[in-house]
Amino acid sequence: MPDRTQVVIVGGGVIAASIAYHLTKLGWRDVVLLERRQLTAGTTWHGAGLITSAGMATETLVWMARHTRDLCVSLESETGQATGFRPICHLHLASTPQRMETLRREAAFVRGHGVDNQELPPAEFGRLIGRDALLAARTSSAPKRRLIQVLVEDPEPILYGGEPVLRDGRWLGSVRAGAYGHTLGGAVGLEMLEDEAGLPREAVDGVRFEIDVAGTRYPARASIRPVYDPDRLRIKS
Repeated sequence: MPDRTQVVIVGGGVIAASIAYHLTKLGWRDVVLLERRQLTAGTTWHGAGLITSAGMATETLVWMARHTRDLCVSLESETGQATGFRPICHLHLASTPQRMETLRREAAFVRGHGVDNQELPPAEFGRLIGRDALLAARTSSAPKRRLIQVLVEDPEPILYGGEPVLRDGRWLGSVRAGAYGHTLGGAVGLEMLEDEAGLPREAVDGVRFEIDVAGTRYPARASIRPVYDPDRLRIKS
């Protein structure tokens, strides 16, 4: 760690990393980025790979989305570091006439700034590439990766991200993002579990896990669905 520096950037998410990158591209050489745990382990991880111009209501936001996409295309050749970027499309579905009108206005706006945005009739949707693979994956064996939530049973520890997640003493992943659920009475974390043997619902939902927080293992309850009462039963009661 240097004693002095021209710029200190706090946080290792995509915004901080982008600031450091663009400053060095402008010729700044005395730049330090600080991250308390692992790069991109916080909020950035939630939207990893999500580059879209959808919902961008200003010319500046559309420009930033296009610049980000172009940058991801060129980064590998520039740095020699593979990014895994795949230029694919995404879909927005309208279930009401009002939503359809909104999407058409958004499409017209971004097309005016050079973004390819097309409206597909329902018949075309059924023939999109990837549909058969998606249906096959849903009917095949249990997935090897699952995104779950855990609620720590002890009210004392706080999850920040990076804590190991164990089941029966075996490591299955780590906390990607954590917060404290005051209405739930404990820390809540998002985890991506990985197991080559498969992760069927019954092996995850409601099963007891352990979270290693600073060397101490705390029991935690896992759930595939959000643990914050998504059906609003507590609010309605």
